[in-house]
Amino acid sequence: MRGHNLAGARLQNVRLAKAVMQLIDLTGADLRGAYFGESDLVKARLSKADLSDSNLRDIRLADADLTGAVLRRAHMAGADLRGALLRSADLSGANLWQALCHAADLTGAPT
Repeated sequence: MRGHNLAGARLQNVRLAKAVMQLIDLTGADLRGAYFGESDLVKARLSKADLSDSNLRDIRLADADLTGAVLRRAHMAGADLRGALLRSADLSGANLWQALCHAADLTGAPT
């Protein structure tokens, strides 16, 4: 699914473990309750996507754009967020235990 355009897609509760989805466009997608454990979404576009209650354990989101994304109660333990844009993202109740956040932009992101 590398580079596909799924902007605005409704994919609630989708299960995509270990999926390779680099450069995918999921702008504004409804991904509530999704499971992306150990998936590769490097350089993905997820701005304004709703990932509330999603399992993103050990996901690779390096250099991804999550500007304005909703990540309420998302399980992101061990996530690779190096260089990711999380400006104004809602991380309320998100689990970021052992997440790699070096050079991630969290400007305006309430937690």
